[in-house]
Amino acid sequence: MDDNKGQLGRIEQKLESLAENFEKAHFTEYIEYVHNRRRLYRNAFVLGIFRGLGTAVGFSLLGALVIYILRAVAKTSIPVLGEFIAEVIRIVDGKLKG
Repeated sequence: MDDNKGQLGRIEQKLESLAENFEKAHFTEYIEYVHNRRRLYRNAFVLGIFRGLGTAVGFSLLGALVIYILRAVAKTSIPVLGEFIAEVIRIVDGKLKG
């Protein structure tokens, strides 16, 4: 009988610990969020837009930085590398203009 009470006590402690962990993790709010499809889709849409914009801006800045560095290297007149980089810059400029 005492063994059963001990097991029940341990189970009760585990359940209380589990309930506390769910409360700390805001599990009920997460369940409400998942069940609200309109809110879920709206948030996913907005996040997708911002990820796309961030990718576009980041790629543009990175590309501009690479072209700037390539132009600086081409101006230093490194013979073979400078000619190659100058050709790449001409191709990129041609694509941007036309």
